[in-house]
Amino acid sequence: MKELEEYGVTVHSIKADVGSVKECERLASEAIAWSPTGGVDILISNAGGGKRTDWFDVQLFMLLAKVKVTVDEWDELFAINTRPSFILTKRLSTV
Repeated sequence: MKELEEYGVTVHSIKADVGSVKECERLASEAIAWSPTGGVDILISNAGGGKRTDWFDVQLFMLLAKVKVTVDEWDELFAINTRPSFILTKRLSTV
């Protein structure tokens, strides 16, 4: 962020638990309220998470069905790694 600001770019970061829909909504509302134009030009979704288990080392996504992944582990991965991008993009694209 510091490097961008040196070029005159205005940067704002917001901390949120993106595993929570309510927190995603708060993040989006705060970003819109902070913006001088009332919109967001760039959304960087870089959250990631999950439990380290033996299946985590699998290289090919399609092999997940053949390894021991529980539904709860799968849901947790999507709740943190995929769902927030969808929620935020949907919310911010309506501005």
